[in-house]
Amino acid sequence: NRDLSTEITANELGIDNYLTKPISKQKLLMSLERTLIRQQQLNDQRQQMISNALCPQIANNDKHYTMTLKNVSPAVGGGDFVVQKTLSDRTIVILADVMGHDETAKLFAHSFDGFIKGLIEQSTAVNLANIFTSLSKQVYQDPLLSKMLLTCIGVELFADHINIVSAGHPSPIIFSGETTQQIDVIGRLPGLCAQTHYQQKTISLASDQQLLLFTDGLFDWANNAAGKQQLLSSLLDQCHQHTNSDINNLADAFIDEFSQCCAQPKDDMTFILLQKNTANNAVDKQ
Repeated sequence: NRDLSTEITANELGIDNYLTKPISKQKLLMSLERTLIRQQQLNDQRQQMISNALCPQIANNDKHYTMTLKNVSPAVGGGDFVVQKTLSDRTIVILADVMGHDETAKLFAHSFDGFIKGLIEQSTAVNLANIFTSLSKQVYQDPLLSKMLLTCIGVELFADHINIVSAGHPSPIIFSGETTQQIDVIGRLPGLCAQTHYQQKTISLASDQQLLLFTDGLFDWANNAAGKQQLLSSLLDQCHQHTNSDINNLADAFIDEFSQCCAQPKDDMTFILLQKNTANNAVDKQ
């Protein structure tokens, strides 16, 4: 009864294990093994919670465009994140990548995420190019954030056009019929200079076209241009096969093609695929 009472008390106090005298060597080793296993389990749970909490997400709630996001992360670490803001006349989506492959990069991504959201909320007249300009200035002046490299690309989704601003980020791609078009939009990495100004590129997206925003993990695994072109051609083939299909199915097909080309990704990869709604889709979403 005394041993049972002690065990119950220990469990109530959150004690995983305890030993009673006399202590044998075998019991001590077994206790140490259980403690180490329990510690590893707790570490795995904590890291999984961090990874889930900071995993990039997107809300498919725009009236004029359908959006979906896919993410592949080889480890808990990784610095991809998304900032999204819905305004009365448009939706702002920013895809960013903090350089690094460990928990530090993930936590810095969380810091940048909150930082960018704050810039958007503080802006009296939200303008994507001005947001990027303010971000670069603040990163340059901040002694902590300036130690990390960040790339980002942002889009403003209007009913009849899309504004795009880039800060050292891979150029987005439009899939159209039998061709792909890389959007020529460039800009400096945030924080490189005290005064950096960004220009926007304006495009229009037809209902049969898809716009792909992505972090460099999508193609950086390729050792040469041929590897990148192979994946790009495979993605274009999937667009042919999924004509008039749900964009989520197309995004799943993109992930399958990526997984076949890059069996063991070393960097996390995030892409956002968006398409302009047809009249019927627009009515359904409302």
